[in-house]
Order: sequence, then structure tokens, then C-alpha cells
Amino acid sequence: MDGDEFNYKDILKLIEAHEDWRNKTINLIPSENVTSPLVRKALTSDFGHRYSAWEEEWSVEGVPNFYLGTKYIDEVYRLGVEAAKYLFKAGYADLRLVSGHITDLALLMSFTEAGDTIAVVSERDGGYPGLQSHTLPRKVCVNTIEIPFDRVEGNIDVDRLENLVRIHRIDAIFIGSSYIPFKHPFRELSELCVRYGITFLYDASHVLGLIAGGVYPNPLEYNVIAYGGSTHKTFPGPQGGIILAIDEVGEDIRRNIMMHVVDNPHYNRIAALTIALYEMIKFGRDYASQIVRNSRRLAEELYNIGIPVKYSDKGFTETHQIILDLNKFNDYIKFAQRLESIGVIVDYGGRLGTQEITRRGLKEGDMETIAEIFKLVYKEKDLNRAREYVNDVASKYRIEYCFRE
Repeated sequence: MDGDEFNYKDILKLIEAHEDWRNKTINLIPSENVTSPLVRKALTSDFGHRYSAWEEEWSVEGVPNFYLGTKYIDEVYRLGVEAAKYLFKAGYADLRLVSGHITDLALLMSFTEAGDTIAVVSERDGGYPGLQSHTLPRKVCVNTIEIPFDRVEGNIDVDRLENLVRIHRIDAIFIGSSYIPFKHPFRELSELCVRYGITFLYDASHVLGLIAGGVYPNPLEYNVIAYGGSTHKTFPGPQGGIILAIDEVGEDIRRNIMMHVVDNPHYNRIAALTIALYEMIKFGRDYASQIVRNSRRLAEELYNIGIPVKYSDKGFTETHQIILDLNKFNDYIKFAQRLESIGVIVDYGGRLGTQEITRRGLKEGDMETIAEIFKLVYKEKDLNRAREYVNDVASKYRIEYCFRE
């Protein structure tokens, strides 16, 4: 074996093959999105080669940055923070988190102490795996207790939670959900936290773009002191994380970022995120509203043609997510694999998300076609025809990729 076998063109071919294939698919994974060409351009900029460390504790003889040559990088970061504070009506914003998971770690480090108990949504009820007892809380020596959940309603049971609060000392409620078809009961949770002096934290990874677009409650308006999330689900930015908070706790968060959960924030990512923030300031309301309209229409169409969809009596969904009733599938894994074989991408959890297809330009009328594709695959009839429908939809709404050799 010699070095000639490692040819960069092999990698380029795989990237191009992936992009060509993805352009021929309909992606319904609720945790992914596509960014604009401008955002992708920022990701490839020289910012990706550079460091900046302007925290006070890393200053040298009063100069507020350990590195020189950062004047443009630092200005972009400042602009990004101002855009985030404006868009999310926040007193404090931090763009340096490299993932939504890391934002949760930073929030735990900032607002809990060893031995504290936090209430979280159980993974069985769609809670985020990273907030379960054996994951991040364990790493910071924090105990967890499961929030009571009403599976019929598909939401938190606040009355039973209050009963739990009366019995157990709970220091913080940290809501984080991977399955989130409905708005959480913010007002009731807020009142509960105020009544018992409990810190209220939130993971908005899935709904960040919906918050930006005004179709989902802004947690900061309901006594949530800080929330974080990933920036690539309903928010169409680069993969990464963000924290939004009230001004009073900004210093508590800031001191737990650099050299605690991050040492290199990836400033090309931050530049790309700043552009995405600007895009959402201008287009976010229309985009978020269309996501919800598409979700409801697709859920209705699927349900009407016999696909098992949950929560029909509640209007199916208030977000980007549609939840399939896996108990009514003979073999959902094989169904998902058949969908992939004709170009429809889903996950194995029974969640469908409309944020990416909405970002590509699909509207309510296209949801009828997608439902027809599901029907053909579900009934195992004429998969060639289903593939033709996929091609028709995908060809109308191609992704504008920047990358080519």
C-alpha cells in the first residue's frame, strides 16, 4: 500500500455523489435543514483557519485578546450577537457553542450545583437523551427526576408535576424534547416555577426557528432565565449552538464558555450563523408560518389516506413535527427503508419534519403529492410511480449547493 491510493478526488467524488443524490430526495428528518448559498460561502471562508480569545481572563497586559489579526472576526461576532439579541428579544446571546448538546452542558454548569435535582422530560416521553440521568446531568453530578407526561395529550402534565414538586426538592426544571408536536405549557410551567422558586431552563433545539418566526412561544417571556439550542433544525443555519438569556444571568453563562465547554468557537461557523440570523430577521416569520401550515396539511393528508398519524383529535401538530403511530405499523423499519429506496428520507423514530422541504420552497399543495408517495409505499404498490413523484417534487425544488471542485 502506498500513498498514491489516498487521492483527494475520491473524496470529492463522494461529496458530489451525495449532493447529487440528495437533490433527488425529499428529506423529512425533523433535526436537519439546508442553508443558503451565502451561509455555505461563509463556512468556507478564512475565518475557519483562525482563533480569537477576547475574554478578559485571556488578555495580555490589558490588551483584550490573546491573538492579533482578529479585528474583522471580532466585529462579525459582535454583529452576530446583536442580531441574535434583536431576533430573540434577549438580553444576552452567546454564539460560541459548537452544538446544541454543548449548550445544555453550559446551562447545567451555569445554573446547577453538584447534588441539585432537576426535572426533565423522560426519553420514553420524547425527552432529549442528553438530559437523561446517565448522560450530561451525571457528568456534572446533578440528579434527575422525570416530569409527569400525558401521552394522550402529547404534553407535560403540569398538575402532576406540581404534586411532585410538593414531595421532592427540585432545584430546576429543564425542558428538552426531541418529540415536540405541540407547544409546551409555558404559562403554567412559569407560574409553577415562580410559586416554588425553581429555576426554569429550556432546550429549544427543535423549535429555535419557530421561536425566531414568532409561531412558538419565546421562553424568555415565561420566566425562563436562559435557553439554548442547535442552529440547524427549524433554524436554517450551520450546525452549531446558541444560548439566549436574560441580561442578569449573562455573566453566569459567559464564565462557563471559553476553556470550559469551548476553546475554539469555529468563527467560520459563527460568520455563517450571523448571516442566517440576518436572513431570519428578514424572512423568518413567513418561513416559520409556512412550516406549520405544511406540517398540518401533510398530517391531514397522510391521515386521510390511511397512514397512522397521532393526535388527529388535537389537529395533529403545532410545530414542524408530525408523529406517526408506530404501534399501528406492521414493520415501521422496513417501511422507512422502502421510503429511502425511492428517495424519501425519514428517521426510525416515527417523526416527520417539514422544515427542510419548506426551506426548499414546498407549499401546501406539494403535501398532497408527498402523501400520495407515502400511500404507494405503505401499501407496497407501484414503487416506480412513487419514485417518479419524488423526482417531480425534487426537480422543482433543487438545493443550491456551492461545493464543486
